[in-house]
Amino acid sequence: MIEPQHSTIFLNAELVWKKKLGFSLGYGQKCYVWDKNSFVFNDYYKSNIELTYQFFHLEPVSFFAGINAFHHELNYAKNSGYVYLNDTFYSYEYAEHQFIINGLYGLGGMRITEGHFMMEFYSGLGFRQRNVSVSNIEGQMYHDGFFEWIGPGRETYPGTDYTWHFSLGMRIGVVF
Repeated sequence: MIEPQHSTIFLNAELVWKKKLGFSLGYGQKCYVWDKNSFVFNDYYKSNIELTYQFFHLEPVSFFAGINAFHHELNYAKNSGYVYLNDTFYSYEYAEHQFIINGLYGLGGMRITEGHFMMEFYSGLGFRQRNVSVSNIEGQMYHDGFFEWIGPGRETYPGTDYTWHFSLGMRIGVVF
């Protein structure tokens, strides 16, 4: 829920069967406290599905293992930036970007339940696929310098890649 660049309000519902098996679905929509001036429009959402098994209970603590599949999609336009096309860096005056990230990871963690309050700590490892596209590029110019001090961002490189995914987090909730 807390991300520096793309914060979201994320709602998740979990059904637990016999205090052992959990199935949850979640959906999050953008929630910006601030927005960069270079964005013309910005749309972001994420969703996930998770299956967990709680294998050890020592009230109020339980430990779990599971699997999580997720989908993130970010669409935005910027008034300036860089793009890497045909082995060359270009600057532009306007471009539309789309990120689609799909992933799957195994996770393990600890859940503390006290009355109607629940808190979880978890970590996970898996893989993800990232699809980046840049379209409607206007004012494209060859850029001969290398990104001064900040270096290129992930939106600079269109295409598809596969990489490891590491997750570390905390969730709080209400138990009904």
